[in-house]
Amino acid sequence: MGSAHRSAAGPGPIMYHCTSGKDRTGVTTAILMGLLGVSRADIMADFLLSNDRLAASNNATLDYLISHGLITDRTLLEPIMGVQADFLDSFFGQVRKSYGIIEQFVIRGLGVDAATVAKPQNKLLQQTRRYADNPDPAGWRLTG
Repeated sequence: MGSAHRSAAGPGPIMYHCTSGKDRTGVTTAILMGLLGVSRADIMADFLLSNDRLAASNNATLDYLISHGLITDRTLLEPIMGVQADFLDSFFGQVRKSYGIIEQFVIRGLGVDAATVAKPQNKLLQQTRRYADNPDPAGWRLTG
């Protein structure tokens, strides 16, 4: 995961994926979103979208396994084919317990230097002036 965060600090775009995009990829995305200051509620909503996006494929896989006699009870595999809020809550809980904040997890836990941690923020966020139509007190917004 540290290499993904170092890649995100590079000059060009980054693409990362896996077959389902829910486990390592989902956590990597949650970490990047956390570093960008995205709210925990929005991170969770994005994480849980995997269930909606994977539903048809997962159902087709389970139907195939049942129709070919490879499993008899689809409920045995359903828990590992999707994501649950508890997964991400547990991850962030352990980060909070061990490191305090996500930036410290990436720096101390993943071994990414602080300058590299700041680069995706500089690359993907732009400072904004506070106007009536932009009440964001942080003064930052996603670019693009």
